[in-house]
Amino acid sequence: MAALQTALSDDQAGHQSWQLLSRPGCHLCDEFSDQLLTAFPRLTALLEWIDVDSRDDWRERYGRSIPVLLDPQQQAVCETDFDRAAVAAALLRTGCAKPAP
Repeated sequence: MAALQTALSDDQAGHQSWQLLSRPGCHLCDEFSDQLLTAFPRLTALLEWIDVDSRDDWRERYGRSIPVLLDPQQQAVCETDFDRAAVAAALLRTGCAKPAP
């Protein structure tokens, strides 16, 4: 897989919220987050943890497959398992990263 260079400026950070749908006490969610932020540390400033049960539509759609990572366009990038390649592709697609030179 090609290396990525994050391309976030300060003004982009406020517009590029990534959401991790979780539940309190979810150990799989903690592991997922650890893997995600180890692989892509710049996402720390953009990642918002949200209780999947806070919205009926999320609970219905994702309640049995947490953790779920949603990109800024609310598209599911990963469900249940961390997928480094899927996150890298989503970062490129959303303009949050570019291929490293």
